[in-house]
Amino acid sequence: MRSVRVGQGERGQSEGREALFIDLLRLMRPRHWIKNGFLLLPVPFAIAAGIEDPPQTVAITLATGWIAFSLLCSAVYALNDVVDAERDAAHPRKKERPVAAQRLKKRDAVLVAGGLLTVSFALQMQVGVDRIQLYSLVYLGLNLFYIFKGRELVVVDVACLSGGFLLRILIGCALVDAAPSPWLLVCGTSVALFLALGKRRGDLLEGVGSDHRKSLEKYTLRALDRGMVLSALVSIAAYLLYSFIASPFDPDRRWLSLPFVIYGLSAHLYRSLTGVERRSPVDALIGSKDLIVALLGWLLSVTYSLKLF
Repeated sequence: MRSVRVGQGERGQSEGREALFIDLLRLMRPRHWIKNGFLLLPVPFAIAAGIEDPPQTVAITLATGWIAFSLLCSAVYALNDVVDAERDAAHPRKKERPVAAQRLKKRDAVLVAGGLLTVSFALQMQVGVDRIQLYSLVYLGLNLFYIFKGRELVVVDVACLSGGFLLRILIGCALVDAAPSPWLLVCGTSVALFLALGKRRGDLLEGVGSDHRKSLEKYTLRALDRGMVLSALVSIAAYLLYSFIASPFDPDRRWLSLPFVIYGLSAHLYRSLTGVERRSPVDALIGSKDLIVALLGWLLSVTYSLKLF
């Protein structure tokens, strides 16, 4: 009987450690690291324009920078869950988050966030690019403002979200030591604004109350629809101008990637306006065949249309 109890105790400890590990992963939200793909947006254009560093050095720098920024994002998610614990507990979907469900203590989540920030900035120092640390501090400050105040202010909330993506592009440019193109920044920011407005539209359709997000009471579906259409048009126009103005593109191939940009934005816009798409941008990208096809098509076509070979 004693050996049975010992075995059961060891199994219980093992299951407890496994559950804790899963909760820590949920706190870090690695699925959301897909948004950090915006860091890589300038890379093919910078390579086509010419990078002096060896390919191996560039790859290591990009990988280290991407990991460092992803850990920074996870620290922000952890702090957000601590601040939102009570409100998340009343949310139909967010109530399963570890802190809201009281599987993790707030103090422990704050300690995890502090550890992630420490590792993140340590890795950034290894990269040796001062601008990355500056942009990361701005990103951290922007998100702290968003957590404590910005998300309650209409328009300011989506501006904060899209600003985070702008900083991702700037960090990507810094990692490859490339000057950011104004048209690429406009295109990336307007795409981010398009996704942020779609997220707010999904919140309204799901019936997320103003008690959880006060800014929602100021939004209407009509205003969000117009904003999404306008930001999609600006994204397409900016990318079109960038394709035909930027020197890295081959003159005979520069138009090849444009149809995939139009297709991806139009498909997501249609699904959002018809009420079919109510998920967050991350869930939409992972679960939408249209967006996956558009993204893969864009990657292949832009690689072919740049002066890479």
